[in-house]
Amino acid sequence: MVITLFNGLSNLQVRGISKVADELARHLRGQGHTVHEVKIPNALYFKSSLIRLLMLILFQQFVTPVVALKTRSQLIIDPYNGYPAMATFFIRTKYFIHDYTPFYRKLWFLRPATLYQFILLKLDSLVPLAEAYHDALGIETPHFLHRSVTPRVFPLIVDPLDTSESDFFDKYVRDTFTGGGANCLLLTTISGTGWNKDFGGLVDLLRSLKRPFLLVAFGFGERGVEHEEILTQSNLQSHVLTVGFVEEAAIATTIRNSELFVFHSLREGFGRPIIEALQLKKLVITDYAPVVGILSPEAMQNVFVYQTKDEFQRAFEMALARKYIDFSTMYRTGIDNSIEEFLK
Repeated sequence: MVITLFNGLSNLQVRGISKVADELARHLRGQGHTVHEVKIPNALYFKSSLIRLLMLILFQQFVTPVVALKTRSQLIIDPYNGYPAMATFFIRTKYFIHDYTPFYRKLWFLRPATLYQFILLKLDSLVPLAEAYHDALGIETPHFLHRSVTPRVFPLIVDPLDTSESDFFDKYVRDTFTGGGANCLLLTTISGTGWNKDFGGLVDLLRSLKRPFLLVAFGFGERGVEHEEILTQSNLQSHVLTVGFVEEAAIATTIRNSELFVFHSLREGFGRPIIEALQLKKLVITDYAPVVGILSPEAMQNVFVYQTKDEFQRAFEMALARKYIDFSTMYRTGIDNSIEEFLK
């Protein structure tokens, strides 16, 4: 099959939707399909968020249809929470809605990117050849965006993190961790500065622990590596390392050396880091994320879900007393993330 894939932020962002699209392109090609990717050139990716949005709209709404027509594509795939509206009148289109997080911010209708997404989602019922997909079951949809046809579920292909050699752990983590004493816990997370990630809320939960800890948190943009010393509620000195863009192997190496992986956010579209940690054979402590609802019972033996502060402490105690249990199936019965099924 000849496919045009909108992958606007490939090589511009290292995680998020660009990683999803890169993996999808690789798997499609691996199964013999011809994939034409539409990417925003680095030279057009300016610092201004408004100009970046305009570039995304330009390439999503205009360049993608032109490429699809020129290459005589039989299908357009758009993983960027939208779709090329004009193209859906003549080319079958499948698009992902990863989450509705932007619509839960105050005054969302004054934010250009969210307003753009709102228009596309409201036009959904008018475009004849567009089919929406969610990443998981139970993704909370605002009442004003409910549609007559429920989006199908396609759990994203999550390739394991690169586990090649990396000196990141030895360079930035080891000395601080060993300096914390034999009782110090090494914890990892993949978070960020977004309001929904509530990183401060995670740190507050960790302050309640009765052991010192070092939390290494990835996903903090361009800030480099920043070290903060904090005191727990028991006056135990602990440490937080927030880490910006690093090679994937640095993330994998640190997670593999950690005792537990913690995941926390106020609203989550999928929860990809949970799967990445499980693939690295780490126990996971997490608040609810949609991916939890589609994990197999075997995989869930390694996941401890909490909602309240008391539940967080109990989950921590249970996880520390448990060893990782190997499993063969990531998703529960009835969930199909095969390329063949998706392309039907």
